Amino acid sequence: MNILLNCLPESSDGAFDSLFTPLLDRPFLQGVVEHLVQSGARTIDVIAATDDRRVRALLGDGTRWGCEMRVHHTDASLLVAMRDIITRFEMHGPVLMASGHTLPLVDLSAGTPPPLQRAPTVYVDAARRAWTGWAWLPRDGAATLARLASTASLAKRLLARAGVSDAIVRVPHVLAVGSAADLLEAHRAVLTAVCPTWQRAAREVSPGVWVSRNANLDPATHVVAPVFIGAGAHVSAGTFGPYAVAAERCVVDHAAGVSNATVMARTYLGPSLTLMDAVASGRTLYSVRHRAAVEVGDWTFMHALTDEGANRWLDRWFTRLRAQPAGGASQTAPVPAD
Repeated sequence: MNILLNCLPESSDGAFDSLFTPLLDRPFLQGVVEHLVQSGARTIDVIAATDDRRVRALLGDGTRWGCEMRVHHTDASLLVAMRDIITRFEMHGPVLMASGHTLPLVDLSAGTPPPLQRAPTVYVDAARRAWTGWAWLPRDGAATLARLASTASLAKRLLARAGVSDAIVRVPHVLAVGSAADLLEAHRAVLTAVCPTWQRAAREVSPGVWVSRNANLDPATHVVAPVFIGAGAHVSAGTFGPYAVAAERCVVDHAAGVSNATVMARTYLGPSLTLMDAVASGRTLYSVRHRAAVEVGDWTFMHALTDEGANRWLDRWFTRLRAQPAGGASQTAPVPAD
Protein backbone atom coordinates (compact mmCIF):
# COMPACT_ATOMS: atom_id res chain seq x y z
CA MET A 1 0.00 0.00 0.00
CA ASN A 2 1.60 3.28 -1.18
CA ILE A 3 0.47 6.19 1.01
CA LEU A 4 1.15 9.93 0.70
CA LEU A 5 -0.02 11.81 3.81
CA ASN A 6 -0.50 15.56 3.36
CA CYS A 7 0.49 17.48 6.51
CA LEU A 8 1.14 20.83 4.85
CA PRO A 9 -0.58 23.85 6.48
CA GLU A 10 -4.02 24.69 5.17
CA SER A 11 -5.46 28.18 4.86
CA SER A 12 -8.51 28.06 7.09
CA ASP A 13 -10.75 30.26 9.23
CA GLY A 14 -11.00 27.45 11.77
CA ALA A 15 -10.46 28.13 15.44
CA PHE A 16 -8.13 25.20 16.07
CA ASP A 17 -5.06 23.56 14.60
CA SER A 18 -6.47 20.90 12.27
CA LEU A 19 -3.44 18.61 12.71
CA PHE A 20 -2.55 18.82 16.39
CA THR A 21 -5.74 19.67 18.28
CA PRO A 22 -6.51 16.62 20.45
CA LEU A 23 -9.56 14.48 19.74
CA LEU A 24 -10.24 13.00 23.18
CA ASP A 25 -6.64 12.63 24.38
CA ARG A 26 -4.49 12.35 21.26
CA PRO A 27 -3.49 14.79 18.50
CA PHE A 28 -5.76 14.42 15.49
CA LEU A 29 -2.83 13.59 13.19
CA GLN A 30 -1.85 10.71 15.45
CA GLY A 31 -5.35 9.27 15.15
CA VAL A 32 -5.19 9.53 11.36
CA VAL A 33 -1.91 7.60 11.33
CA GLU A 34 -3.33 4.94 13.63
CA HIS A 35 -6.30 4.54 11.29
CA LEU A 36 -3.94 4.06 8.35
CA VAL A 37 -1.92 1.46 10.26
CA GLN A 38 -5.12 -0.39 11.21
CA SER A 39 -5.98 -0.39 7.49
CA GLY A 40 -2.74 -2.19 6.66
CA ALA A 41 -0.20 0.60 6.10
CA ARG A 42 3.42 -0.50 6.39
CA THR A 43 5.12 2.59 4.91
CA ILE A 44 3.76 6.14 5.04
CA ASP A 45 5.35 9.05 3.20
CA VAL A 46 4.49 12.24 5.09
CA ILE A 47 4.68 15.65 3.42
CA ALA A 48 5.34 18.51 5.87
CA ALA A 49 6.45 22.13 5.62
CA THR A 50 10.17 22.78 5.97
CA ASP A 51 9.78 24.82 9.17
CA ASP A 52 7.23 22.50 10.82
CA ARG A 53 9.18 20.17 13.11
CA ARG A 54 6.11 19.14 15.10
CA VAL A 55 5.18 16.48 12.55
CA ARG A 56 8.48 14.62 12.84
CA ALA A 57 8.47 15.07 16.64
CA LEU A 58 5.03 13.46 16.87
CA LEU A 59 5.42 10.66 14.34
CA GLY A 60 9.12 9.80 14.61
CA ASP A 61 10.17 6.96 12.34
CA GLY A 62 6.96 4.98 12.84
CA THR A 63 8.48 2.36 15.16
CA ARG A 64 5.79 2.87 17.80
CA TRP A 65 3.17 1.68 15.27
CA GLY A 66 5.27 -1.02 13.63
CA CYS A 67 5.54 0.80 10.31
CA GLU A 68 8.06 2.95 8.43
CA MET A 69 7.42 6.69 8.55
CA ARG A 70 9.28 8.80 5.97
CA VAL A 71 8.82 12.51 6.67
CA HIS A 72 9.62 14.80 3.72
CA HIS A 73 10.02 18.50 4.56
CA THR A 74 9.41 20.74 1.59
CA ASP A 75 8.91 24.33 0.49
CA ALA A 76 7.29 23.14 -2.73
CA SER A 77 3.58 22.77 -3.41
CA LEU A 78 1.73 19.61 -2.46
CA LEU A 79 1.51 18.51 -6.10
CA VAL A 80 5.24 18.91 -6.73
CA ALA A 81 6.13 17.10 -3.51
CA MET A 82 3.78 14.20 -4.28
CA ARG A 83 5.04 13.83 -7.84
CA ASP A 84 8.67 13.82 -6.67
CA ILE A 85 8.01 11.15 -4.01
CA ILE A 86 6.07 8.92 -6.43
CA THR A 87 8.91 9.15 -8.95
CA ARG A 88 11.75 8.80 -6.42
CA PHE A 89 10.39 5.65 -4.79
CA GLU A 90 9.04 4.21 -8.04
CA MET A 91 5.48 3.76 -6.83
CA HIS A 92 3.99 1.76 -9.68
CA GLY A 93 0.80 0.57 -8.02
CA PRO A 94 -2.17 2.66 -6.87
CA VAL A 95 -1.25 5.43 -4.43
CA LEU A 96 -3.48 6.50 -1.54
CA MET A 97 -3.48 10.28 -1.22
CA ALA A 98 -4.42 11.00 2.40
CA SER A 99 -4.84 14.16 4.46
CA GLY A 100 -3.82 14.71 8.06
CA HIS A 101 -6.57 17.34 8.34
CA THR A 102 -9.55 15.00 7.84
CA LEU A 103 -10.43 11.36 8.39
CA PRO A 104 -13.19 9.79 6.30
CA LEU A 105 -14.56 6.79 8.16
CA VAL A 106 -14.30 4.18 5.42
CA ASP A 107 -12.67 0.81 4.94
CA LEU A 108 -9.64 1.89 2.93
CA SER A 109 -8.48 -1.62 2.13
CA ALA A 110 -11.84 -2.41 0.55
CA GLY A 111 -11.60 0.75 -1.60
CA THR A 112 -8.29 -0.14 -3.27
CA PRO A 113 -8.84 0.15 -7.03
CA PRO A 114 -7.91 -2.77 -9.30
CA PRO A 115 -4.28 -2.62 -10.55
CA LEU A 116 -5.28 -1.71 -14.09
CA GLN A 117 -7.96 0.85 -13.20
CA ARG A 118 -7.03 4.20 -14.72
CA ALA A 119 -9.62 6.37 -12.96
CA PRO A 120 -9.11 7.54 -9.35
CA THR A 121 -11.34 6.58 -6.45
CA VAL A 122 -12.29 9.81 -4.68
CA TYR A 123 -13.72 10.18 -1.15
CA VAL A 124 -16.28 12.99 -0.80
CA ASP A 125 -17.92 14.32 2.38
CA ALA A 126 -21.57 13.44 1.76
CA ALA A 127 -22.90 16.19 4.05
CA ARG A 128 -20.75 19.03 2.70
CA ARG A 129 -20.45 17.70 -0.86
CA ALA A 130 -16.75 18.50 -0.78
CA TRP A 131 -13.59 16.51 -1.39
CA THR A 132 -12.06 15.17 1.80
CA GLY A 133 -8.48 15.33 0.51
CA TRP A 134 -8.43 11.51 0.26
CA ALA A 135 -8.27 9.56 -3.00
CA TRP A 136 -6.76 6.47 -4.60
CA LEU A 137 -4.62 7.60 -7.52
CA PRO A 138 -4.31 5.14 -10.42
CA ARG A 139 -1.06 3.68 -11.75
CA ASP A 140 -0.34 6.83 -13.74
CA GLY A 141 -0.64 8.99 -10.62
CA ALA A 142 2.64 10.87 -11.13
CA ALA A 143 1.75 11.66 -14.73
CA THR A 144 -1.65 12.94 -13.63
CA LEU A 145 -0.03 15.25 -11.07
CA ALA A 146 2.48 16.57 -13.59
CA ARG A 147 -0.30 17.98 -15.75
CA LEU A 148 -1.98 19.97 -12.97
CA ALA A 149 -1.23 23.47 -11.74
CA SER A 150 -2.73 23.55 -8.23
CA THR A 151 -4.44 21.52 -5.53
CA ALA A 152 -7.76 23.06 -6.61
CA SER A 153 -7.06 21.77 -10.11
CA LEU A 154 -6.33 18.36 -8.60
CA ALA A 155 -9.69 18.21 -6.81
CA LYS A 156 -11.53 19.25 -9.97
CA ARG A 157 -9.64 16.78 -12.14
CA LEU A 158 -10.02 13.86 -9.73
CA LEU A 159 -13.74 14.43 -9.28
CA ALA A 160 -14.26 14.70 -13.02
CA ARG A 161 -12.38 11.48 -13.79
CA ALA A 162 -13.94 9.58 -10.91
CA GLY A 163 -17.43 10.72 -11.90
CA VAL A 164 -17.07 9.29 -15.38
CA SER A 165 -16.10 5.91 -13.93
CA ASP A 166 -18.63 6.06 -11.08
CA ALA A 167 -15.73 5.93 -8.60
CA ILE A 168 -16.84 8.67 -6.21
CA VAL A 169 -17.34 7.35 -2.67
CA ARG A 170 -19.72 9.53 -0.64
CA VAL A 171 -18.69 9.22 3.01
CA PRO A 172 -21.42 9.88 5.62
CA HIS A 173 -18.97 10.53 8.48
CA VAL A 174 -15.75 12.55 8.11
CA LEU A 175 -13.80 13.54 11.23
CA ALA A 176 -12.07 16.93 11.53
CA VAL A 177 -11.12 19.26 14.39
CA GLY A 178 -10.36 22.60 12.72
CA SER A 179 -13.50 24.36 13.98
CA ALA A 180 -15.61 24.18 17.13
CA ALA A 181 -18.46 22.57 15.19
CA ASP A 182 -16.11 19.98 13.69
CA LEU A 183 -14.60 19.20 17.09
CA LEU A 184 -17.97 18.63 18.78
CA GLU A 185 -19.17 16.47 15.88
CA ALA A 186 -15.96 14.44 15.99
CA HIS A 187 -16.25 13.94 19.75
CA ARG A 188 -19.81 12.68 19.30
CA ALA A 189 -18.55 10.21 16.68
CA VAL A 190 -15.69 8.78 18.74
CA LEU A 191 -17.83 8.51 21.87
CA THR A 192 -20.44 6.42 20.04
CA ALA A 193 -20.65 3.54 17.61
CA VAL A 194 -20.00 5.90 14.67
CA CYS A 195 -16.25 5.60 15.33
CA PRO A 196 -15.62 3.07 18.11
CA THR A 197 -12.04 2.36 16.97
CA TRP A 198 -10.56 5.76 17.93
CA GLN A 199 -7.97 4.87 20.55
CA ARG A 200 -7.78 6.49 23.99
CA ALA A 201 -5.67 6.11 27.13
CA ALA A 202 -8.60 5.82 29.53
CA ARG A 203 -10.68 3.25 31.39
CA GLU A 204 -14.37 2.70 30.77
CA VAL A 205 -15.47 2.81 34.43
CA SER A 206 -19.12 2.30 33.45
CA PRO A 207 -20.83 2.01 30.05
CA GLY A 208 -19.90 5.07 28.02
CA VAL A 209 -17.98 6.78 30.84
CA TRP A 210 -14.25 7.04 30.07
CA VAL A 211 -11.90 8.28 32.80
CA SER A 212 -8.15 8.80 32.37
CA ARG A 213 -5.28 8.57 34.82
CA ASN A 214 -5.17 11.01 37.74
CA ALA A 215 -8.60 12.40 36.92
CA ASN A 216 -10.88 13.46 39.77
CA LEU A 217 -14.62 13.04 39.38
CA ASP A 218 -16.81 14.35 42.20
CA PRO A 219 -19.13 11.48 43.15
CA ALA A 220 -21.99 13.95 43.53
CA THR A 221 -21.79 14.77 39.81
CA HIS A 222 -24.70 13.50 37.75
CA VAL A 223 -22.95 11.81 34.81
CA VAL A 224 -24.91 11.14 31.62
CA ALA A 225 -23.02 8.90 29.19
CA PRO A 226 -21.22 9.11 26.89
CA VAL A 227 -18.50 11.28 28.41
CA PHE A 228 -14.71 11.49 28.50
CA ILE A 229 -12.49 12.88 31.28
CA GLY A 230 -8.85 13.43 30.39
CA ALA A 231 -5.69 12.88 32.39
CA GLY A 232 -5.42 15.14 35.43
CA ALA A 233 -8.82 16.75 34.82
CA HIS A 234 -11.07 17.69 37.76
CA VAL A 235 -14.84 17.52 37.31
CA SER A 236 -17.16 18.70 40.07
CA ALA A 237 -20.12 19.55 37.87
CA GLY A 238 -23.79 19.37 38.66
CA THR A 239 -24.48 17.51 35.42
CA PHE A 240 -21.78 16.24 33.07
CA GLY A 241 -22.96 14.87 29.74
CA PRO A 242 -24.13 13.59 27.43
CA TYR A 243 -21.35 14.08 24.85
CA ALA A 244 -19.23 16.01 27.34
CA VAL A 245 -15.43 16.07 27.17
CA ALA A 246 -13.14 17.43 29.88
CA ALA A 247 -9.68 17.54 28.34
CA GLU A 248 -6.32 17.11 30.03
CA ARG A 249 -5.79 19.08 33.27
CA CYS A 250 -8.94 21.16 32.89
CA VAL A 251 -11.25 22.08 35.80
CA VAL A 252 -15.06 22.01 35.72
CA ASP A 253 -16.09 23.67 38.97
CA HIS A 254 -18.94 23.07 41.40
CA ALA A 255 -22.49 22.75 39.98
CA ALA A 256 -21.51 23.60 36.41
CA GLY A 257 -23.37 21.87 33.60
CA VAL A 258 -21.66 20.50 30.48
CA SER A 259 -23.63 18.95 27.62
CA ASN A 260 -22.58 18.36 23.99
CA ALA A 261 -19.57 20.49 24.82
CA THR A 262 -15.81 20.36 25.32
CA VAL A 263 -13.66 22.00 27.97
CA MET A 264 -10.21 22.19 26.39
CA ALA A 265 -6.94 21.35 28.11
CA ARG A 266 -5.89 23.59 31.03
CA THR A 267 -9.15 25.55 30.96
CA TYR A 268 -11.14 26.54 34.04
CA LEU A 269 -14.96 26.59 33.85
CA GLY A 270 -16.48 28.40 36.80
CA PRO A 271 -19.19 27.28 39.24
CA SER A 272 -22.87 27.09 38.26
CA LEU A 273 -22.17 27.85 34.59
CA THR A 274 -23.86 25.95 31.76
CA LEU A 275 -21.80 24.98 28.71
CA MET A 276 -23.91 23.56 25.90
CA ASP A 277 -23.15 23.19 22.18
CA ALA A 278 -19.89 25.01 22.75
CA VAL A 279 -16.14 24.74 23.30
CA ALA A 280 -14.38 26.50 26.19
CA SER A 281 -10.69 27.17 25.57
CA GLY A 282 -8.82 29.42 28.00
CA ARG A 283 -10.77 32.68 28.05
CA THR A 284 -12.46 32.06 24.69
CA LEU A 285 -15.94 30.61 24.35
CA TYR A 286 -16.81 29.17 20.94
CA SER A 287 -20.57 28.86 20.55
CA VAL A 288 -21.58 26.46 17.79
CA ARG A 289 -25.23 27.32 18.19
CA HIS A 290 -24.61 31.05 17.65
CA ARG A 291 -21.60 30.62 15.34
CA ALA A 292 -19.62 33.08 17.43
CA ALA A 293 -16.43 33.31 19.48
CA VAL A 294 -16.39 35.49 22.61
CA GLU A 295 -13.52 36.52 24.88
CA VAL A 296 -14.71 36.17 28.48
CA GLY A 297 -13.41 39.04 30.58
CA ASP A 298 -14.38 37.75 34.03
CA TRP A 299 -11.73 35.24 35.11
CA THR A 300 -14.15 33.67 37.64
CA PHE A 301 -16.17 32.38 34.67
CA MET A 302 -13.38 31.05 32.46
CA HIS A 303 -9.63 31.33 32.19
CA ALA A 304 -6.49 29.43 31.21
CA LEU A 305 -5.05 27.36 34.06
CA THR A 306 -1.52 27.12 35.34
CA ASP A 307 -0.37 24.09 37.35
CA GLU A 308 -0.49 26.23 40.49
CA GLY A 309 -4.07 27.28 39.80
CA ALA A 310 -5.18 23.69 39.23
CA ASN A 311 -3.54 22.58 42.48
CA ARG A 312 -5.28 25.36 44.45
CA TRP A 313 -8.63 24.29 43.04
CA LEU A 314 -7.95 20.66 43.93
CA ASP A 315 -7.11 21.63 47.52
CA ARG A 316 -10.48 23.40 47.80
CA TRP A 317 -12.21 20.38 46.24
CA PHE A 318 -10.83 18.00 48.87
CA THR A 319 -11.77 20.48 51.61
CA ARG A 320 -15.38 20.50 50.39
CA LEU A 321 -15.35 16.71 50.17
CA ARG A 322 -14.14 16.29 53.76
CA ALA A 323 -16.71 18.81 55.00
CA GLN A 324 -19.69 16.81 53.74
CA PRO A 325 -21.55 14.73 56.33
CA ALA A 326 -20.76 11.04 56.69
CA GLY A 327 -23.11 8.76 54.81
CA GLY A 328 -23.75 11.41 52.14
CA ALA A 329 -23.41 10.95 48.42
CA SER A 330 -19.74 11.84 48.43
CA GLN A 331 -18.26 8.84 50.16
CA THR A 332 -16.72 7.53 46.90
CA ALA A 333 -13.12 8.64 46.44
CA PRO A 334 -11.94 10.47 43.32
CA VAL A 335 -10.85 8.28 40.45
CA PRO A 336 -7.29 7.19 41.36
CA ALA A 337 -4.29 6.87 39.10
CA ASP A 338 -3.70 3.47 37.50
